[in-house]
Amino acid sequence: MKKIISVILACVIAAACLSFVSCSKASIVGKWQGEFAGEIIKEMAMSGGGLSDIEMTGSVKFSFAFEEDGKYSFQMDGDSMADFWRENIGAMVDLTSKTAGVEVTKEDFLSALNLADENEFAEYMRDSMTGPEQTGTYSYADGVLTIDGEETRVELSSDKLVIVEVIKSAEGEETLDKSWLPLTLKKIG
Repeated sequence: MKKIISVILACVIAAACLSFVSCSKASIVGKWQGEFAGEIIKEMAMSGGGLSDIEMTGSVKFSFAFEEDGKYSFQMDGDSMADFWRENIGAMVDLTSKTAGVEVTKEDFLSALNLADENEFAEYMRDSMTGPEQTGTYSYADGVLTIDGEETRVELSSDKLVIVEVIKSAEGEETLDKSWLPLTLKKIG
């Protein structure tokens, strides 16, 4: 009887240890991908400047890579960014018409930007919004992911990272808008 209890106790302890290990810093190491919905990209592009009345569709992919040494990198996906703006050029033309108070055609809009077509517009927006890869430091412990001083509460499994709450903003400035949460990332490498 004592052996059976010992075996059961050993299994319980092993399971507890495994669950702790699966949520350790080691489990966050790797590459994670998420998507920002159109409304979020709209906010990023214009900081709310008159875009509240227009609807944008689609999404833009982004990725984080967390290394074992506590360094991370972040990158917006250029191809999905270009596709997003190609799909939403009509919304930008509508906004320009509304702001100017006159009918603006797509050709007028592109001409004002010295761009030949929708593809050049998409490339222009991609280049202005993706930028170089961002890097910095991170830490993870007890469900709290800290990236360059910004603390977020996360739910972490072997294949999914969900940012559920901003706990403390970096240097008093919130970089992750609470309206974007929860933000789900899937492990891709």
